[in-house]
Amino acid sequence: MSTRSRGDDEANALLAGCGPSLIGSTIAVPPSFVPTSMLEAGGYPKQGVDRKPSDDEQRKSRKALARRWSEPYSEDSIVDLLDASRFGLLVNYACIGFLNGLLPALVYPFFKLYLNMDGFQVSAAATVVRLPWSYKTLFGLLSDHLPISGYRRKPYMLIGWAISIVALVVLAYNPIEAPYYKAGEIQRTREINLRVIENEDAAASGGQYLLRLLVVCAGYVMTDVACDGVMVEMAQLEPIEVRGRAQTTIYMVRYSANLAAGLVAALCFNGKVYGGTFSWSVAPNSVFWGCAAVALLGCCSTILFLDETRAGSSDTSKSKPIQTTPMHEMWRILQQRAIWQLVAFHFWHSFLTSVSFSDLSAIQEFWVGVTPLNSSLAGCVSTALVVFATFLMREYYLNASWRWIMLTCSLFTTIVFIGVKLVTTFNIVRSQWFYLGGPQFAAIPEGMRSVVAGFVTVEIAEPGFEGATYALLTTVHNLAWPFAQSVTNIVDAYFDVSDTAIASDTLHVRWQVAYCLLIAGGVQLLGLVTLVLLPDQKQQAQDLKRLGGSSRLAGRLTIVGIVVTLAWATTTNILAIHRSTACLSIAGGQGC
Repeated sequence: MSTRSRGDDEANALLAGCGPSLIGSTIAVPPSFVPTSMLEAGGYPKQGVDRKPSDDEQRKSRKALARRWSEPYSEDSIVDLLDASRFGLLVNYACIGFLNGLLPALVYPFFKLYLNMDGFQVSAAATVVRLPWSYKTLFGLLSDHLPISGYRRKPYMLIGWAISIVALVVLAYNPIEAPYYKAGEIQRTREINLRVIENEDAAASGGQYLLRLLVVCAGYVMTDVACDGVMVEMAQLEPIEVRGRAQTTIYMVRYSANLAAGLVAALCFNGKVYGGTFSWSVAPNSVFWGCAAVALLGCCSTILFLDETRAGSSDTSKSKPIQTTPMHEMWRILQQRAIWQLVAFHFWHSFLTSVSFSDLSAIQEFWVGVTPLNSSLAGCVSTALVVFATFLMREYYLNASWRWIMLTCSLFTTIVFIGVKLVTTFNIVRSQWFYLGGPQFAAIPEGMRSVVAGFVTVEIAEPGFEGATYALLTTVHNLAWPFAQSVTNIVDAYFDVSDTAIASDTLHVRWQVAYCLLIAGGVQLLGLVTLVLLPDQKQQAQDLKRLGGSSRLAGRLTIVGIVVTLAWATTTNILAIHRSTACLSIAGGQGC
């Protein structure tokens, strides 16, 4: 990892007399770019902070900073992600998006159809694969404040890829168990007792594959967190008028790779051995070898096409490390109103808008007859529309009101969700093309909504804690899902909506399903109330961070909330693994 110092002399000349460097970062930043609250907390002098720098001063400062980051900027101050020193970041996100799209898609065809594991085990596999995402904040703290040989990001990217590569090679090299059923038996009859069994011990081997997949996911999650830290640092150096272009470009690359993974899953896992209709299929070993190659590509791109300046390698006289422990600094950050208010927004908005109907799979199976291939292809179309939505945000809505975007998109998404499900429930239209195609209209607003959540996170991310802050807010957003799932299961348990009931398709059952859907829609609309916690745009987010003040009580409540949600997510995942507890509503089951 070589250090490129071209232009350091000019950078130092431009930045001379501008004050101390950004806390914990590898670059020096003029005080005009540093929040007043941070200067006060660090005991730095405030003189000159209130003076707004001219456009020419800002342009020169950004160019100086860009040279110290191996010139990732173009002439108009827009981040140039195609530069040889930054192109590796795009490749990393593409590889992460591909693996995160393909490996979770393996769960149902491989663990359920190929190995014939029990339903609770398949559910456990799906939850365990997601488990590393709940601990992103820990990886963020490591990346921010435990540099390796002076580097904060690249070593953790490489370590993450190395972990994934080793686990994938082990998966690919070891022989894969023969399938439980003989090829074609799943399609031949739905009567389990009439199917010809080829390997009765197939299900017993599922645990070892699940453990290795968990290690793979933990590896690329570590890489993802380090990449997020780089993304936040770069985004915060963009001019406010165009800030978000680099971020949305990264999102587009990641979603596009996720789309490619969905197509691979739809085509490779639709053979007869996986319960599909194709006369051919791809062996699991080949898939794991391919994933290992993708991880290796990410590793090589990090080494060859991603430059990082060693912390303190230049302008060391102005680079002041954090004198307190990272945990002490995180406590200071959590007391800031900008942080705890956004934590509350991310959790409650995600929780309320994620409440749904617990047995959608039964509707798909018994009322609509959705085939696995069409379901996979519909997912690919949704992902493609999300890519388009991200493009729209980058080109036309960077400076649009975040609240209005969230309001209109949330309303439209809820109306489409409830409308399609009710039309299907009362047998007005029961076509898989309508059932799968209708929700595609909501894919674009759903994509725009997710991009806004990323924008606000970048604006209030703490300098020096870019990885940890971004990881914290995205983790809280993700941790709301287990709560929403548990609440959904608990509410639906009061209605007659079991698999057997839905299969009977009586008028009574239809109304029972309709009640559940209307309750879910009402809760989703209630989520609009949380928009009062969301800043309206970038400037308002910066004002909240600079002028919002701090509160020890709010900080303590935030910590308690995060600990409770993390404990809940971990507990529900553990309960889902064991046969005796997998049926519990809080574990994602339908009740014991």
